[in-house]
Amino acid sequence: MTASAMLLPDIVRHQLYHCQNAALSIIAQRCNMSVATFKRKLKEYGASYRALHEEVQYHQAIVLLSLAKLSNEKAAKAMHISDLPNFRRVVKRLTGKTPSELRGI
Repeated sequence: MTASAMLLPDIVRHQLYHCQNAALSIIAQRCNMSVATFKRKLKEYGASYRALHEEVQYHQAIVLLSLAKLSNEKAAKAMHISDLPNFRRVVKRLTGKTPSELRGI
């Protein structure tokens, strides 16, 4: 799919995969939109920045912990989460499993 044929939610996912801590305002700016317009356009697709961000984090957690079997420290760093207790809470909230359960330990 070419960049011009990508839908806005796809563009947001792409941006988040390549810069996980990109703020909504930064992505809106990259799309040449105000934050309000950006939110409204996402809503037209039935999406929100938060939901797309969580979707990307969910996939990252699965890949980093279930497939790559990274330690909590390395996975948290890759996901740009600096606090390990917060990392464990985020993974549990997103996947319903602890990092250890995802690694199969």
